[in-house]
Amino acid sequence: MDGAESGRPTRVRFGVVAAACAMSIVLYLDRVCVGIAQPYIAEDLQLSTGQLQWFLSAFFWSYALGQVPAGWFSDRYGPRLMLTIYIVAWSLFTAFLGLSAGFISLVVLRLGMGLAQAGAYPTAAVIVSRWTPISSRARASSFVAFGGRLGGAIAPVLTAALIVAILPLAISSYSEGSLLRPGKVVEWCRVVLSGVETADSKPPSESPQAAISRRLWSLLDDSARQQIRVSAALESPDAASPELQQTVRQLLSDPAFFDDTLFQQVRLQGEARSLANRLGASSTGLSPEETVRLNRLAFEAAYPGVASQVYRFGWRPVMLLYGGISLAVAGWFWLAVRDRPELHPRCNAAERHLIRPESLATASTAAATQPPFPWKVIVQNLSLWGSCGSQFLTNVGWFFLVFSLPAYLAEVHRVSLVQQGWMTMTPVGVGIFGMLIGGWWTDAATRRFGLKWGRRVPLLITRGTAALGYTIPMVLVALVSPETGPKWLPWACVAGFSLVAVSTDLGVAPTWAYCQDVGGKYTGAVLGWGNMWGNLGAAMAPLLYGLVLTSVEGPAAWNALFGLCIGSFVLSGVCALVIDASRPLPIEPETGVA
Repeated sequence: MDGAESGRPTRVRFGVVAAACAMSIVLYLDRVCVGIAQPYIAEDLQLSTGQLQWFLSAFFWSYALGQVPAGWFSDRYGPRLMLTIYIVAWSLFTAFLGLSAGFISLVVLRLGMGLAQAGAYPTAAVIVSRWTPISSRARASSFVAFGGRLGGAIAPVLTAALIVAILPLAISSYSEGSLLRPGKVVEWCRVVLSGVETADSKPPSESPQAAISRRLWSLLDDSARQQIRVSAALESPDAASPELQQTVRQLLSDPAFFDDTLFQQVRLQGEARSLANRLGASSTGLSPEETVRLNRLAFEAAYPGVASQVYRFGWRPVMLLYGGISLAVAGWFWLAVRDRPELHPRCNAAERHLIRPESLATASTAAATQPPFPWKVIVQNLSLWGSCGSQFLTNVGWFFLVFSLPAYLAEVHRVSLVQQGWMTMTPVGVGIFGMLIGGWWTDAATRRFGLKWGRRVPLLITRGTAALGYTIPMVLVALVSPETGPKWLPWACVAGFSLVAVSTDLGVAPTWAYCQDVGGKYTGAVLGWGNMWGNLGAAMAPLLYGLVLTSVEGPAAWNALFGLCIGSFVLSGVCALVIDASRPLPIEPETGVA
């Protein structure tokens, strides 16, 4: 006898919350995946640094500005229909991203994705409130929020692994375009000649690159050597004969190019290291395709930025795959969810009574008589502006962790693609603990210090520790050169970034609690107002990052960026001093006006 016949509550609500959690996972998976793929997107579509920053920024502009209208559509046409439409829309935008032909299409698609995702969490909150009893509503909400954190954590690892796995070996021998990057040909030829010139008087601290250059030189014939000499003497950095490009392609097909002893000190991609291990253990060697892939990846590692990246072809099918996965989740969501429990054919009366025993008609009538939102009170409230400023500045500092960390690891520490994924996942994964214990800590601080300082103190402490987190990699890289430093150096920097992540997430609970303290019946709208400003901070972040990275040269550029992030968190803490949770918004409850 099932629950409907026995009078026991059915469990449809659990399936509804699970579908909302799955939505939350793909929400962040589709949003964050471009962080690890951005260098390959930029190279494939020949984006400038400024264009890449605008591409990363575009999502957050439309996401921030689209939250209010997206929420209104969900209220007007129902959460089931609208959230299904939102998921389908961002799934298609994600898939079409893999078909992009240039900068304009990238930006348009990311703007569209931001609009589609803007209504996801507000609509999911409505579903949770309608489908769970008050006693378990917080747990259900945290389960949905956890899905987003999980999606954000697995996105870099999964994307990196898929880019490698989805790329056939044959693609590494493609001859389309230039193998040597424009603007790098003359520089590379000079580097090779510099390595050759140290053959008779090798310095004690000779770089691996010099030894590899001599290895390369020994495999070239006189004609190829002359091509390099001629190119090295040219003034134009783009100048290179087609013959030189062909010489490099022939070199990469030579089984004698790779010498594991020489490349031991070069940080190879994981796939290259796997092929090198097979080469050393096999008596028959590698296939021609495997040889080209190994040589190509070794060449890229030995001369960073000189050769075009073989993995630049792998990001497109990954976007198409993610779009397909999200479409499947949209189908599941449509089948599993209804706007209200009484509309679901498998939800019995006992479960409906468990979820909401009060009269639905009374609740609907109360919603219909809701007074207009008091915009005037909001824009004149200094305490609320302090919260908005704190969220804005926090996201300026937080943005690096998800969208710029892979580029930092690749450029400064020469970390392989798959390892970038794991290192990028680590801070986000650690941050989940901050999300889980932030509420408990905030409640304890409120009991100790009272409502006003109980909300301020956690924000002040966590903004300070977040600033400290960025200080760790800044000091480490200033003291130890990433080129010659120990292998644990990148992970030590990741430890600092993890401190930033857990500090940021510890501050979520006091921020949300503050909105509940002062917002009253307008808590959702007040939360949305602050969230909008937070995402505007995320929209500004890549543009500010681009200004810093292009105005400072060399390794110091990233440390200058960390200085910007430190300043953002310090100012966020200053804004927290303005927050006063003991003074609710001065709204007259019957009319909704000041």
